[in-house]
Amino acid sequence: MCSDPSKFTKMVWSTNYDKLACQIMFTMFFSGKMFMPNAIIDGANIQDYLQNHFIDSVAFLLSSIKKKAPSLFETCLIGVESLNEPSKGLYGLQDMSKISEDQNLRLDETPTVIQSLNLSMGHKQTVDKYSLTSFGPKKVGSITIDPHGVKSWVSNDKMDIHYGFNRDKKWKLGDCLLSQLGVWNSKTGELNHPDFFSKNPTTGEPINESTFINIQYLSFWMKFKRKLRTIDENIFLIMQAPVLQIPPHIRKTKYVDDKTVVAIHYYDGMTLLFKSWNRFMNVDTLGIMRGKYISPMFAIVLGERNIRKSIRNQLREMKRECQENVGMKAPVILTETGMPFDMDDKKAYGDGDYSSQEAATDAINFAIEGSSLNFTYWCYNPENCHKWGDRWNLEDFSVFSKDDMVAKNLDFTFGETSGTSSSGRISSYSEWITTAGSESTYKPNEHITFTGGTINSNSNSIGKHSEVNNSEVELMSSVFEPRNTLGRLLEGVRVPSAIIRPYAVLVNGSVIDASTDIKAHTYSLEVDSARLTPAPSLEPTVVFLPEKHFPPGKFEVSVDTGITKCKHDGIYQTLEWYYDENVGKVHLQVKNTSTSKSAESRGKFRMFLHLLTCGLL
Repeated sequence: MCSDPSKFTKMVWSTNYDKLACQIMFTMFFSGKMFMPNAIIDGANIQDYLQNHFIDSVAFLLSSIKKKAPSLFETCLIGVESLNEPSKGLYGLQDMSKISEDQNLRLDETPTVIQSLNLSMGHKQTVDKYSLTSFGPKKVGSITIDPHGVKSWVSNDKMDIHYGFNRDKKWKLGDCLLSQLGVWNSKTGELNHPDFFSKNPTTGEPINESTFINIQYLSFWMKFKRKLRTIDENIFLIMQAPVLQIPPHIRKTKYVDDKTVVAIHYYDGMTLLFKSWNRFMNVDTLGIMRGKYISPMFAIVLGERNIRKSIRNQLREMKRECQENVGMKAPVILTETGMPFDMDDKKAYGDGDYSSQEAATDAINFAIEGSSLNFTYWCYNPENCHKWGDRWNLEDFSVFSKDDMVAKNLDFTFGETSGTSSSGRISSYSEWITTAGSESTYKPNEHITFTGGTINSNSNSIGKHSEVNNSEVELMSSVFEPRNTLGRLLEGVRVPSAIIRPYAVLVNGSVIDASTDIKAHTYSLEVDSARLTPAPSLEPTVVFLPEKHFPPGKFEVSVDTGITKCKHDGIYQTLEWYYDENVGKVHLQVKNTSTSKSAESRGKFRMFLHLLTCGLL
């Protein structure tokens, strides 16, 4: 235990994947029948016992929700993920006496497996210590750990009696399970079979990460899928293979159906581990893992612009791998991503400068937009504070922090507007779209600016304006009361300019590319208008436009085909874009005119000063 939690080593918790408890449990869960045949409890091998209980617990929760609230299954999109960040455990380990080559995360005490086994039986061991550098782990010394004879393995049947476990007689208490199999001698500490986990004990065939994912993990996934499909056939089942690994090759097989979703996780390794946004250097982590470079030195990426592109390319490659192996129709969702906010020893919490956090978060979101990925942030924690972060192992990822709130005890209830019901419930888009009174229409090749409740044409625009009546162009007259402004909703949100971004909510076709420039306050969207199935009527592409970047009356829209309508109901603002099907690639751009004008003014002022100092004026 760490005597001073505030000095707990950054991200050291993640090294637990390569510590004995996790190694043994993941091996039992996925490969118990292969490597631990004597681990029988209640008549079942530990692999089946653990998997069945896990799956049954998920099934119980899902069936209970369906029983208590069946309407949710008809009005909501519901998905269930298989298992968060699974690991192969000891499966495929080549040598138990050495640190595996693919164990790139080495931090603080880093024992080999045989050292961990000896420690688990109370034997003193001298273990190497590591620190992390920009070029990988570096050995910095060693430390002697003495458990003084205390064992990690259960020594009596107290818990068996308490829970009613019926443990097989071949599974002896008080001794390491692997010692009982002859893998090592728990009394002398001698390792008998260092390559025990490198091959299938029955067939002798070599095994690795790929065979784990396509055999062991896939077996679990099929059990999970079959069980949950008996509860509901229409929910999304979300498959998550080990982090940053290629998912199983199941395209057009029984393992995948039209409600299968693939989940991936991605964090920028350097920023995560060093808790600092390095604008000058980064590395192509995925490229290293895929063997793309003969040396990690060649994976170095220089310059912030290239770093942003590198992260985007990594996400694109991960998405391609998912679609190639699971199927092009299987949606891919990035279920965890984000950036730490306690960068540079929490400097921003003292001086209020969040520029590094904003740049890092913008880089991740730039990559997500450029990959057309669905995603969820890690994380939102209403209890986040500057001292303890997310209150979990000193992580500090929450997009909200109560210590970043300017005002306290805010009233977040909404007044009644056209977008809310009398109960304060915010209307769904389908409800709101038919009742919103604020609407403006533009046609292609027009640059339209909202100002003061009217539509004005840029003098350089080409083509004619749409003929619209006053009720269509009139901006929302029932503006929020001061206590209900959207600005109040941003209280406590960190780097809102990078987090709150425009995005395509509904797309008539498929997204080719999307990008947000938070400095220039522009949003671009490119869509392939071809549809797999014809729409019964002309449906729009709908883009959410956050007021943070595009305040009503202060932006212009450009399209190369079709017409657009802006709607604002007092809660949120959307842009509807109507165009014909199958007209090829279509483009849209939204530009904040207030920022462009101020930037133009600043540019003219700088030019004036330059001419003045050069004696030209």
